[in-house]
Amino acid sequence: MLAHGSARLLAPSDNKMTDDYDDWEDPEEDSANDDDDLVRCPSCRKEIYEDAEQCPYCGDYVTRSTSPLAGRPFWFCALGLVGVAATIIYLLR
Repeated sequence: MLAHGSARLLAPSDNKMTDDYDDWEDPEEDSANDDDDLVRCPSCRKEIYEDAEQCPYCGDYVTRSTSPLAGRPFWFCALGLVGVAATIIYLLR
């Protein structure tokens, strides 16, 4: 029996507040250790970080094209131009 004014130590299972936070995971902790942000250098083909401006192995600058036609095959671009030209000719008739 506890006397008035005496303190009782709580076991971890008695503290419901800590049970609620046991399953919580910090999303920033997971993103700090991601190795998925690696790409290949276009010059030497070694893996570098996606955000790198310069390859640490060969020293070449890594440029990323912002052109909407970058990475498209030639036939895709030619077919698009033929389609645009055909539409203009049809509308001008």
